[in-house]
Amino acid sequence: MQTIELNLQEQKMLVEVLERCLVGLDHEISHADRGEFKQMLRRRQVVIADILHKIPALLEHVGIA
Repeated sequence: MQTIELNLQEQKMLVEVLERCLVGLDHEISHADRGEFKQMLRRRQVVIADILHKIPALLEHVGIA
């Protein structure tokens, strides 16, 4: 497994990007017509949410949690 170190600015940016991505996926899911496409988007949503849940200290530090 590989790890990366991020400074505070990079951490904040990562959280913001992931949060925006989740919002965008909600919008895409609600407008998707094809079932398999919706399923793929939901899987992405779960993975991104899991990533955010793995960094609770980061979320607290940034003031999102």
